[in-house]
Amino acid sequence: MIEHVVFFLEAFFVGDWKAVAEAFDRPALHAHDRSAKYRNPDAVVYPSQELRRLIQGYQKRDGARRIAPLLLPDRNRSSSFQALYQTLCRIATA
Repeated sequence: MIEHVVFFLEAFFVGDWKAVAEAFDRPALHAHDRSAKYRNPDAVVYPSQELRRLIQGYQKRDGARRIAPLLLPDRNRSSSFQALYQTLCRIATA
């Protein structure tokens, strides 16, 4: 179960390629946002492997620290991210 949660959290990152591009100062990464492969980020089986393939030396912890603060709810395509965000908003306003 924990393994599936980790994959969903990593899908948050490939759901917002602009955040990834900004985090690693690699503007070209933003183009992946238009790729059919990443249209449904939650369907990417191993998001961290995709990030490693595209970003030399990518490490999960460092990536999370860099990317997470830059994620924007209105541009993130991950449905799991959207569900978590909406749930947290509802809790915060209850």
